[in-house]
Formats: sequence, C-alpha cells, structure tokens
Amino acid sequence: TKKAMIKTVLSSVALLVILSPSLASASQKEKTISLKVASINLLDTTATQYGFSYGGTVFSESHISFGVDFLFDYASMKGEHSESSATLYSYGSNLHIGYGFLENDLNTYVTGGALIQSVGTSAYGFGYGLGLDYKLAKFMRVGAEYLTYSMSVVLGSYDYSQTSAYVSFVY
Repeated sequence: TKKAMIKTVLSSVALLVILSPSLASASQKEKTISLKVASINLLDTTATQYGFSYGGTVFSESHISFGVDFLFDYASMKGEHSESSATLYSYGSNLHIGYGFLENDLNTYVTGGALIQSVGTSAYGFGYGLGLDYKLAKFMRVGAEYLTYSMSVVLGSYDYSQTSAYVSFVY
C-alpha cells in the first residue's frame, strides 16, 4: 500500500540521519542534481523515460561509497496494439553502496529502492540494480544504471525494468 511505501522512504531518511555522524567524517562528499534518459519495459511495452533526481554520495577513506537519491521520472506509454497512450509518472528513493576506484573518480555500486508509479492507477514496489559513474570534471559525473522492480497494484503485480544513462551536476 501507499503507507508501506511512505514508511520505506521515511526509513531511508531516518537511516541517513542515524548514519550522519559517521558520514560527517567522510573523506569526500558530493551533492548531485541529475538528469537521465532511460529505456523502460513495462507490461510488454517499451518506452523512453526522462527523469530528474536529487541526492548525494559520500566516500569513506577506504573508498566505500554510500548514497541516496530522490527521483521523479516521466514516460509516455503507447501499447503495440493500441492507438491510445498513457502517461507514466514515477517517484521514489534509491540507496546505493559501492566502491570508488581511481581516487573515487570511477564509482561502481549496487542499488536498491522504493518506487511509486501512476499510469491510470497507482502501483508501488521495491527494486534493485547495478550502476557505475565516472567523474568527467570537478562538477560533472556521467553514469549508467540498470534497475528492476517488482510492482504491486490492487489486482495483481508486474515487473518493471529500466536501463538508463545520466549526467550528474556535482556541487
């Protein structure tokens, strides 16, 4: 239900608050605003999705990375056998943990998160995936990510996957 999803997002925020004293001693901190484009697969329909996220990553002295992102995505869905289209809105939160190579310029990570979607009806779910990003300049990272979610709706469930490329502006 939506209550479970809200509890999950609030739990993510609470985890950051609890960990914040140890994160304060991190050797490197990056706040980011990201723009992404993704290929998504939802109910045997493939579409292009556009997204925006806000978040941050910290790197420990041993190069372990920990981050969180809050996201909003949009896609126009059109079925293969239908002339009608629907708009898909997604919002949620992802946590990621990984390792920074090349003095943290190359970050590889696993990610997991919670997502709420709206396309005619509301759905919620949890997902996981892999990603990597590379710091091109002091203020910019580029990356790629794959995520798969198990979504629940009132009368059933469905799987949702996305393969995305993104650019993050570091500040």
